[in-house]
Amino acid sequence: MNPEQSTETAELYRKHGIHPLSGCIPMLGPWIVLMAFYRVLNAITELHGAPWLWISDLSRPEQLPVRVLPLLLIATQWLLGRMTPNPDFDPTTGRLMIFMPVVFGAIFYRQPSALLLYWLTGNVLAIVQQWWLAKRYE
Repeated sequence: MNPEQSTETAELYRKHGIHPLSGCIPMLGPWIVLMAFYRVLNAITELHGAPWLWISDLSRPEQLPVRVLPLLLIATQWLLGRMTPNPDFDPTTGRLMIFMPVVFGAIFYRQPSALLLYWLTGNVLAIVQQWWLAKRYE
């Protein structure tokens, strides 16, 4: 976005009373659930030692030499970023769309597997939703 577009966008926001960070507010709900889930994983004893598919303990990170869940998280976030329409796509946004999934993969690399499964499930559902919307409103 060039400086003229930025000032026009800011002026449009002021005219209609929109706060520039209002797009972040919908992410607050899932983030609160994510943080609560993280706290619960550290306190609840029922998940300690609970297996799921190849994961031996949902309350701990994967024990494989190459952790599959963080790689799946990076892949699904990248795919979701590619599927999401962006009318004013600029090079900076493109670099962010590549960089952010890697950052999330690094953040979640040492987190409990259940937390990764929660985030991964949300990504997969968002991909299905985006695919369905794209097919429906082609």
